[in-house]
Amino acid sequence: VITNDWNERFPEIESIVLTEINNIIATCNQPLSLAKIDSRFISNMTAATRVVVCWDTDNCDIDLWVTEPTGEKCIYSHALTQIGGHLSRDFTRGYGPEEYMLHYPLDGSYKVELNYYGQSATTTLGPTTITVQIYTDYGKPTQQMREVTKRLSAAKEVILIGNVEVGIKH
Repeated sequence: VITNDWNERFPEIESIVLTEINNIIATCNQPLSLAKIDSRFISNMTAATRVVVCWDTDNCDIDLWVTEPTGEKCIYSHALTQIGGHLSRDFTRGYGPEEYMLHYPLDGSYKVELNYYGQSATTTLGPTTITVQIYTDYGKPTQQMREVTKRLSAAKEVILIGNVEVGIKH
């Protein structure tokens, strides 16, 4: 994925794959054979917060939205925020993934939503299912992840996935 050309439907997919590979290397608790991975691609890519969404329907358009404690919304048309939140390229005709990363967060609540635009292909498989992975301390020994899986019911729907609380004691 990293060194080959991919279909134009998946622009910059290699950056998400690099992040995933490096997380496996950083958090695996057993020896790994890295001989087949170019050493230039190995670098622990940590983040305070990382959110990834994938879906199971081809030719489907789902957008990841993250509203930061400042009120600024990181979306496909505003992919870099003042505090450094970054959203990956928008996949409008595939399975995703789409990714939000923030290295140095402000304390507060980060609202995670999805905007389901719909799909452009007919399917007999039923409604689209999304999987959202929400990480804190990504790529660090203290990494934590929670996963949310939902069936989508109707196009043109905004789905609240949840909030990521940073620096807030409960």
